[in-house]
Amino acid sequence: MVHSLGPIKASGRHAHESLTLGVVISGRRTICVNNTTYEAEPGCVLCIAPHKVHACRDMGNCEYIMFNIPTSLIGTLGFTETLSISDIPTIDSPRLFGMIIRLFDAVSESAFAMEFQSQLIMILSMVLKEVSSTKHASADIPRNITQAAQFMESNHYVTIRLEELAQIAELSPCRFNRRFAQAFGMPPHEYHNQIRTREAKRLIATGTPLAETAAQCGFNDQSHMNRIFKKLMGMTPGQYAKAFR
Repeated sequence: MVHSLGPIKASGRHAHESLTLGVVISGRRTICVNNTTYEAEPGCVLCIAPHKVHACRDMGNCEYIMFNIPTSLIGTLGFTETLSISDIPTIDSPRLFGMIIRLFDAVSESAFAMEFQSQLIMILSMVLKEVSSTKHASADIPRNITQAAQFMESNHYVTIRLEELAQIAELSPCRFNRRFAQAFGMPPHEYHNQIRTREAKRLIATGTPLAETAAQCGFNDQSHMNRIFKKLMGMTPGQYAKAFR
């Protein structure tokens, strides 16, 4: 595990034998994979497969948390697919970001091994959800469930009732809630909150005031946004905004 504040030290092409998983807290990291450059801003999750050659360019001071997870541990926990993750090293997932922050807190506080392993299992499961091929993921999700998800994406700024989504999917609310969770790994309300939080991140990064951000993203008020944002991201919107000042 690495928690670093300062310039990126390893800027040349290199690879790790372990799975590299981390988050950017402030500053920026630029990573080059397969001659394609990706920029990771604050709030972004980084995920690089074992033995994947990459380069981290120096972008000045950057605070980040990085875990190097041995493949032997991944196998012990029952995962194999994680070793065939996407070549794209950046993930925009507020929920996954918060899970990694909480894992760092657990390690820093010398939590019991069972707690660490339980959190790591949840993180690896979420990584597999996030980095799965969009084409294959879409093919596996029923069209009616996808339509409901797309409706939430397009209407993140309004209050949506479960019955409304169930009607779009032509299912009962109970059955829709169950099938949606099976398809996306979370219930509809959590999915909708993640969409709102992702949009809040974008607005905050552009300097939009927090109260205005809350209104544009469909939260009841700024306090409501603070609760949801912190629950997912592991930090408040105000703390996140400081990364862009």
